[in-house]
Amino acid sequence: MPNLYVLLTRSPTLVSKTVHLFTGDAYTHASIAYDDALSTLCSFTRRYPAFPLPAGLAHENTPGSYLRLYPYMQCVLLRLEATDEVYGAVRRKIEEMLAEKEKYRFSIGGLFRCRMGVESKLNTRYFCSYFVAYVLETCGAATLPRSPSLMRPQDFLTLPGLKRVYEGRMAGLLRRRSRPDSTKR
Repeated sequence: MPNLYVLLTRSPTLVSKTVHLFTGDAYTHASIAYDDALSTLCSFTRRYPAFPLPAGLAHENTPGSYLRLYPYMQCVLLRLEATDEVYGAVRRKIEEMLAEKEKYRFSIGGLFRCRMGVESKLNTRYFCSYFVAYVLETCGAATLPRSPSLMRPQDFLTLPGLKRVYEGRMAGLLRRRSRPDSTKR
């Protein structure tokens, strides 16, 4: 069975610290990937690692990315076993969105609405956990306990079917995932 991955992180950036201050959540960012090496990892995030804006849909596991800028940040990697059909749907959805990434924007207002429990209905504006939840639900990979726009990174920890496969520092995860035997536990 193919695997999908959700990566949760909390970086030392001002944005992450602010989100943590308001939520108290251990993790403040969510990303999704559809390969064992996490080379397809993407999310709604900063386009340039040193600056919070502009932000939008971007690949995250690239040289110079914020994942590599903060090797000591805590993270948890969750794995979801998927059928071939669901895996294909997730992959197509992400690739379609990445092919048109210019039309998508980061939703700062969506972050505030999420915190207030007010659902968002914008189809071109997302924040990290909204995007991951939207992809998983739209493609039939997961049944969510609430609207995708109300999902916070922390919520993925209790989502049925998602199993923890790594918890620790980002540097350790990147080392493990870059080895040829990275799919083995």
